[in-house]
Amino acid sequence: MLAQMHTELVARLEQLLPDAVRVLTSDDLGDLTEDRMPTPSVHLIYRGEQVLETRPDGYSARTASSWLVVAVVANQRRGSSNEAEASATELQDRIRPGLMGWRPQCANGPLVLATPPAPAMTSACFYLPTVFTVETIVHANH
Repeated sequence: MLAQMHTELVARLEQLLPDAVRVLTSDDLGDLTEDRMPTPSVHLIYRGEQVLETRPDGYSARTASSWLVVAVVANQRRGSSNEAEASATELQDRIRPGLMGWRPQCANGPLVLATPPAPAMTSACFYLPTVFTVETIVHANH
């Protein structure tokens, strides 16, 4: 089920974003160093799952998975404005409303906006995160 959720989220992000913006997953990021990072890009990272409820017989459970969606742009300061922050915000302005309330086919409910970690900036990139959670029902195979 997580693989299907991952696939659906990547497809949705690709629909929401301009063609020039690459959607990268944990697999893509594994060996990638920041100096070779394609920008602008959006990173989709699975952050784990919380069990919300389990049936007493153990045959099904309701869970909430958490997904980190990070807009990444090259960090180029010009004058007093931070172009990188503005560019990342433009991406998140497409991502947030495009994912909020959207329901993947494999999910039990819609994506819900959650509290993200703080933005981060390095000499090379600016990172603007957003977090979504989504509930699913897991059933035993037997």
